[in-house]
Amino acid sequence: MTELTIVATNEVTGEASDPFVTTLPVLPPSVGVTHWHVAPDGDDTAEGTADFPFRSPQEAVLRALPGDVIYLRGGVYDSSHGDEFIANISGSRGVRSGEPGAVITLRNYPGERPEITELDGVRINNISFWRIEGLAINGGHIGINERYSSNTHDIWIIGNEVYNYAFGPGGAALRSNPGVIKVDATGPASGSTFGAYNIFIEDNLVHDFTPDGVPWDQADAEHNGAFNIISCTWPRDSEHPCQTGLVEIRNNTVYNVPSFSYVKLSPSNTVVFEGNTIHHVQELGRWSPRHLVFERNIVYDVRSRTGARLRPNVRTSRVRFNTFVDMDQIFRLYGPVEGHEWTDNVFFGLVGTGPNGPSYVNIDPRNPDPLLAPFPANQNDRNCFITPDPNFIAHSNQGGGATLTLAAMQAMLGLEINSSVLIESDKTRVFADPDNGDFTLIGEAASQCSGRGA
Repeated sequence: MTELTIVATNEVTGEASDPFVTTLPVLPPSVGVTHWHVAPDGDDTAEGTADFPFRSPQEAVLRALPGDVIYLRGGVYDSSHGDEFIANISGSRGVRSGEPGAVITLRNYPGERPEITELDGVRINNISFWRIEGLAINGGHIGINERYSSNTHDIWIIGNEVYNYAFGPGGAALRSNPGVIKVDATGPASGSTFGAYNIFIEDNLVHDFTPDGVPWDQADAEHNGAFNIISCTWPRDSEHPCQTGLVEIRNNTVYNVPSFSYVKLSPSNTVVFEGNTIHHVQELGRWSPRHLVFERNIVYDVRSRTGARLRPNVRTSRVRFNTFVDMDQIFRLYGPVEGHEWTDNVFFGLVGTGPNGPSYVNIDPRNPDPLLAPFPANQNDRNCFITPDPNFIAHSNQGGGATLTLAAMQAMLGLEINSSVLIESDKTRVFADPDNGDFTLIGEAASQCSGRGA
């Protein structure tokens, strides 16, 4: 209870009454919201309060209602704290969904680091309006809509560190296109109706992915990504498309993984990659969303010096305000060669040669020669190319078609008209501190490339 002093004022005379004191109950900060607590040395027969926490996160997960917050205290959570996963957030297991405006949150206690080991991270299936925040998952992953699940949506994965994932021996569904953070649609054979949608993956640190124990720089780069987004191969019918919907991946830092992302069989969705820092990967990935947004990312130390392969499902791509460092090929187009907007980027590198070698734009041989295809319908402009070779290959067709320098691309295709070229091979003359990941433009590059890049 708390004391409250009240003074009444006469609305006519303006005179104040003598003060009087009453008592009112003290309400919790969030009426109707429960804060559950879990600690490595807790007790699952306890009440789950701050003074008497649970031991297993799953105990709190099963009790949580819309708007509730589950706090994991700092320390190590091992196989004695869960069964396969540290938290199995699955509607089929009796876990409740949150609601719009009342998301259920599983997170670290502020200022503390709960580290999960010996368990395979977090699974999120048949559920909606959940937020996972501030966990350190060592050796596991986060799986969304995996294995016999459907219609998982409005999920936030925020500010976690997920690392040292190896996955090792396991079921086929987990071994198929594994990702450190994976968004899946498990297919009509499982009775799935819709894939996951409205998935927001932000501010995470993802690193050191060694599939089956194979080092990241030797593993299969096509299927093993930091973020894998999968849809079904064969929808049952128009009522059960089994396709992944909107996925946004923003402001993450990714390194020491085979590829940044693998986006497979997503014919109707939009995938947004924005504000990420990506380095020490074999390749950017292979992508097939209907609509791709790739903006304000920093990409460097890509071992293959090649970027992403855009699969035939990609109908539009918007690639703007990125900084690509030490790369010769940014995108290889397997599908439609129109509907792309690539503007205001900074490219450092571009030393590929020959019609079948790397190039800034590379057309798969199954597409027609770029001069005969509708490639000029794209918007490629205002890019800044920093290269030691003024005659770098800007556009090529691996089927032996046209190989164009930037000047030829401007003259023949009418693209890159307002783009600029700076002849330079020394990164330290271009970026503030490239050895430590600071790619702020300096010197002549800052002037020449002003307003462009990440």
